[in-house]
Amino acid sequence: MKNDLELVVGQKVSPLILKAIIPQVQNSSISSFTTEYENIILSAKVDASTDLYHITFSKREDRELQKKYATDKYRLLVEAAQDVIYEIDLNGQFTYVNPKATEVSGYSEAECLKMSYLELVRDDWEDRVQAFYLKQVKESIHSTYLEFPIITKKGKEVWLGQNVQLLEDEIAQVGLMAIARDITIVHDTQKALERSEEKYRGIIQNLQYGLMEVDLDEKIIYANEAMCLITGYSQEELVGQHASDLLVDETTRSVIDNQHEQRLEGVASVYQLKLRHKNGDELWALISGAPIFDVDGNRVGSIGIHMDITEKQRDQEALVFARNQLEQQNEKLHKNQKFLSAINGFVTKLLNDETLFEIAWEIAENVIDQFGFEDCVIYVLNDDTGKLTQLAAYGAKSTKNRQVVDPIEIEMGVGIVGTVAQSGVAEIIKDTTKDPRYIVDDAKRQSEITVPIIADGKVIGIIDSEHSDKNYFSDAHLEILTTVANLASNRLKNAIANQKQLQIEGELRDSEEKLRTILESAIDGVISIDAKGVIAEWNKQAEVIFGYKAEEVIGLTLTETIIPPNFREAHDRGMKHYFRTGEGPVLNQKIEISALRKNGEEFPIELAIIPVRTKGVQTFTAFLSDITIQKEVRLEMEKALNKEKEVNELKSRFVAMTSHEFRTPLTTIKQNSDLISHRLELTAPDQFPKYAKYFDRIESELGRVTGLMNDILMLGRIESGKIEIKKKENDLVEFCQQLVDKQRVDENPVMNFKIQGVPRPIMFDRQLLHHVVLNLLTNATKYSTGKKDPQVTLVFNELDKARIHVKDFGIGIPKKDQKGLFQSFYRATNVKNIQGSGLGLSIVKEFTEMHGGKVEVISEVNKGAEFIVEIPDK
Repeated sequence: MKNDLELVVGQKVSPLILKAIIPQVQNSSISSFTTEYENIILSAKVDASTDLYHITFSKREDRELQKKYATDKYRLLVEAAQDVIYEIDLNGQFTYVNPKATEVSGYSEAECLKMSYLELVRDDWEDRVQAFYLKQVKESIHSTYLEFPIITKKGKEVWLGQNVQLLEDEIAQVGLMAIARDITIVHDTQKALERSEEKYRGIIQNLQYGLMEVDLDEKIIYANEAMCLITGYSQEELVGQHASDLLVDETTRSVIDNQHEQRLEGVASVYQLKLRHKNGDELWALISGAPIFDVDGNRVGSIGIHMDITEKQRDQEALVFARNQLEQQNEKLHKNQKFLSAINGFVTKLLNDETLFEIAWEIAENVIDQFGFEDCVIYVLNDDTGKLTQLAAYGAKSTKNRQVVDPIEIEMGVGIVGTVAQSGVAEIIKDTTKDPRYIVDDAKRQSEITVPIIADGKVIGIIDSEHSDKNYFSDAHLEILTTVANLASNRLKNAIANQKQLQIEGELRDSEEKLRTILESAIDGVISIDAKGVIAEWNKQAEVIFGYKAEEVIGLTLTETIIPPNFREAHDRGMKHYFRTGEGPVLNQKIEISALRKNGEEFPIELAIIPVRTKGVQTFTAFLSDITIQKEVRLEMEKALNKEKEVNELKSRFVAMTSHEFRTPLTTIKQNSDLISHRLELTAPDQFPKYAKYFDRIESELGRVTGLMNDILMLGRIESGKIEIKKKENDLVEFCQQLVDKQRVDENPVMNFKIQGVPRPIMFDRQLLHHVVLNLLTNATKYSTGKKDPQVTLVFNELDKARIHVKDFGIGIPKKDQKGLFQSFYRATNVKNIQGSGLGLSIVKEFTEMHGGKVEVISEVNKGAEFIVEIPDK
């Protein structure tokens, strides 16, 4: 220390002395500080009672050791933690991961420290997770919690629940520390629970019956959609309301009170109750009520399933009303036993009648016979036409054998009958001459009574009677016919339903007969078997194919008849597998297998098996055809194709060998020609100009023959399948422009180039399309010398393709030559002495088709030719 003064731990010194010893202390007002002198860390704090500095100091090594001890202690806790703990910098890179993190992720510590945390996050969650933590950093949120999925190194999905805290030093944020836990099981369980709740909520919501829950105070806590439909209230209007006050009136209060007592005792019950609709209408419900208990067995409310039986109740009330009416009639007509007997007799006969025809005629005949009416007609509503049809009549409209004379049909709403059918309200017309709706049928009469027959709230028929006297029909008649209509309605409704059922059954039988006829005359064999493999059906073609008559095989199994011995075990195993798993590898698809004829011959068939379940019974129907001839033809074709492949291979080898053999002498000729030309130019320069044209001609012919050899080799590679197409997205405009510009330089014509539509990148192989376009440009130049300049047009008018048009105005191509134009070595008959190999267009066609496109030509002799290359954009 300075000035030979020493400081001792616990010593108290004045500020003046401390300044003298330690120059760093300049401000005596500082109450405490820490400083470093050499390897000593000194701390001083003012003693409030003495104004002296209390001195403590320690060696730096001790401080570092304490810090290291604290850090190691913290690291041991983190390393042993059962939670994932890691740190990342502000760029998202891992700076630390504990062993649990490497265990969960599957990556080693070294691998993790080279990764960003986002590399672990499932792809569809990356943006959400990144945005979440960017917001935490941006808004300096100290702590956050988030659940998200990661993908481990092995591809397994793991859900993490993660707390993240900002890491800060004295200056700024330096990173984030995360403590996460594997919540996959909890997450999956929660999702399964949510799906289960959603399923049962959907079941409850879509019940056809109303469902309602109430608490102990009878307040509604839940009502499904069906309950809302029954009551007319929305869920919002029902929930929270007192059920009894909202839906029940005082007349049924005693029923509710009785049910409450049963619920208090924990008893469930089924009862009928009259409810009040939102619009004030009365409705009846059949209710199955039960108490609801919590997990401790305490009753917390009640639940009720409500079935709307209003229509049924009305039917019962109507029946009661009808019975009451009948009783009243009995009382009124007790002096006239004839009417009472008529009604009783009518009901008795009605119970015995089954068909619609019998019931309709019983109504008509009974009314006429027993009540003395002049005429009666029974109309039945035809659901198919929507019209009322005269089904039965009595009086002038009928014959002795129950036939309606000149039956008519009346539309709904037309005439008195149609009006009553539409309104459902009976009418008495006292004077038909004053009613414009009156329709004359067989004769004109003065009065009419029309009563609807109603079932389930719908008019299904009409009882209509006319009389020659005005004011004949009375309210008593109306009561009689109404009673008859009410008594007959259900029987008539059932008869109509039975008639429809019989009609449907008849149509079904016709359909089955038609199907059977089709199967019997089918060109394929059709076989049906049951679940045990026993043959149940065997059509005519099956007899032809296998040689068995139907009566020979029905009742036997397939394995006993047409399945070859070496396939029988596999067949039985497949049947057992299907009934065990519901899966069959040969079902609902066409397969080729071997079958066995009656004479023991094994032959190939094409087979399709369809499983059929009818009324809970499993059967199988097989459609099969003998493909012996087809197989033989196919084998012959395969042999021919293989032979053709061999020939093509030999041709390709020959072409390759010949072309290679030609190249050597051509190269020798070229080299010697160049050597002679060079020597002549050196030794006899004055003679060289005379021979230059011969050297040029040799070089030109060598180039032509070399080009021909290249085309032949190219064609050979195409035919042998050795050329692969490598399509990439390219700029077709720039590609064609370069070829046009090169052609202008080489051939020196003015070639017009234009574009139609909006250009876009196209998928094509630059090398292959180079051959296509260059061949067409060369031909356009070659065959239009001295004519109008050729045109090249790129067309982008369609979204899925582009077209290249190359048009010249030269000699054209005869119609007879256009068909073979794209064949190898084929040339048009009018080319005369214009050089060419006949290979270029063949290569154009092959390379275009390799792109999935097509090439076509439009030409007329002496007017030019246009070649159109279509390249699909895919």
